[in-house]
Amino acid sequence: MAAAPYLNAQTDAERAAFETLDPATAAALAAPPPGARYVPEGLALPDGRARGAAAYAALRGEIAAFDASSLGLDYSIPMVILQGDQDLYTPTAEVADYAAALRAPCLRLQLIAGGGHSAVFMREAFLEALRRYVLPLL
Repeated sequence: MAAAPYLNAQTDAERAAFETLDPATAAALAAPPPGARYVPEGLALPDGRARGAAAYAALRGEIAAFDASSLGLDYSIPMVILQGDQDLYTPTAEVADYAAALRAPCLRLQLIAGGGHSAVFMREAFLEALRRYVLPLL
C-alpha cells in the first residue's frame, strides 16, 4: 500500500504540541521505554505506522460503512464530544450533524481549535476541555 503524504498528517497546532513534549514523553510515544511492562520481553516491535496503515486498509470498508446513529440516538447520560476542528478522518461537519441528532440530558460538541484527528495530543487544549466540560459532570 502506498502511503499518501496526508496519511495521519498532523495539523500545525498538533505538530507544535508534539514539538513541546519533553524528551522522555516523545520517546515513549515513538517506542515503548526499555523495561515497559506492557510489552512482552524480547518482542520485536513492528513499524507502527506501516502496521496502522495495513489495519486501516483491511478495515476501511467496515469503517466507511459504520453508522453511529444505528446504535441509537437517545442517551440517559451526559454526552460530551471533543473534536478537532480540522479533523479529516472524522470530518467535523459529520460529527456536528451526528451531535445535533443526539438526545441526552446534557449534550455538548466542543471543538479543539487547530486540532485534527490527533487533537488528544494537544495536551493543554484537550485537558482544558476536559476540565471545563467533563469534570463538572462527574
